Amino acid sequence: MSLGLRIRKVRRLRGYTQKQLAEKLNMTEANFSSYERDKSVPPSEKLNQIALILGVSTDFLLGQTTDVSGR
Repeated sequence: MSLGLRIRKVRRLRGYTQKQLAEKLNMTEANFSSYERDKSVPPSEKLNQIALILGVSTDFLLGQTTDVSGR
């Protein structure tokens, strides 16, 4: 599973819309959407923020573990 699909899966699991998460990350919905569509890769700072908001590890988002339960 790609980084974008993992972000989308957990975002939906946590009940966030793309717009809500983009607002929390201080970015446009279009830019956030590009992460989920694997059109761009979030810089490490944004990846850390996404993981923190969604309550998962960056290791999960990067596919290094399958444990979605949290940190």
